[in-house]
Amino acid sequence: MKKVILAGATVFFAACGSGPSRHPSADSATTAKSADSLVFNGKEITSGYFVKNTLHQKDSVACWVFTSKQECDSVFGFGKVMEVQDTVDFSKEIMVAVTTPVSYERKAIHLLSFRHLPENSGSHPSELALNVSITNGAQKETYTSTGAWVFKISRSPDLQKISFYKDGAFLASVPVK
Repeated sequence: MKKVILAGATVFFAACGSGPSRHPSADSATTAKSADSLVFNGKEITSGYFVKNTLHQKDSVACWVFTSKQECDSVFGFGKVMEVQDTVDFSKEIMVAVTTPVSYERKAIHLLSFRHLPENSGSHPSELALNVSITNGAQKETYTSTGAWVFKISRSPDLQKISFYKDGAFLASVPVK
């Protein structure tokens, strides 16, 4: 059952293309902390989305913020499966994602924590920090796949950017348009 859940949480598809809104990772010593309270309502999307095979990702990790269906459609496709579908209503929500390049190794991406910055901003934080973990599968597969983690959050006029971290190390800050 764990493998089924892991497979559902990690979206895999052969990849080959790049989109205009990709934000490559960068190294930094900045760390992310756990959230004490959540101002933005968030939900991990566990099924339905797959990385299109037109994505040519060369970076080890790419961080994405989608504010419209058109932006999302440049990277992700939506496939109907037998499970309940999680969709994004772009009039009320934005979609954030982390992807890894095509590989023979299965990648699992999980949310470790998220917090609002500045932390003492009360109900008007301007930045959301997401901290993810990326692990490799135990064995190489006979096919290639692209790892992906997808999360949707409620829109807020105060949210200006989303910062991404991998195991506490800074990856990228992406503005929210």
